[in-house]
Amino acid sequence: RPNGSPPRRYVDEVYFPEALEINRRYKPDLIWSDGDWNANSSVWRSPELLAWLYNEAPNCRDVLVNDRWGSDNPPIGSGRHFGGYFSGADRQQAD
Repeated sequence: RPNGSPPRRYVDEVYFPEALEINRRYKPDLIWSDGDWNANSSVWRSPELLAWLYNEAPNCRDVLVNDRWGSDNPPIGSGRHFGGYFSGADRQQAD
C-alpha cells in the first residue's frame, strides 16, 4: 500500500476480531498497542475497540491501555487522547 497502512480487509477480518477474542479469552489487565505510526485510528477501528474495552469487555473495570492507537491520536492533556497512559517514544531513555 502506498502509505503503508493495513488493508481494510485485514483490519476487519483479522486484527479486530482477534483483538476481541484475545481480550475475551485472556482478560488482560494491560494492553499495549503500537498502531500510531502508519495509519489513523479510524483505519485500526481504535475508537470502536476502545469503547468496547472500557464499556463492555469482561475486564472493563480493570483494563489499562497505552496511547498508540492511531497516527491521529490527539496530544495527552487534550481530553480527547486515546489510552490510559503515555508509553513514550521508541528507544526513549530515562533521565
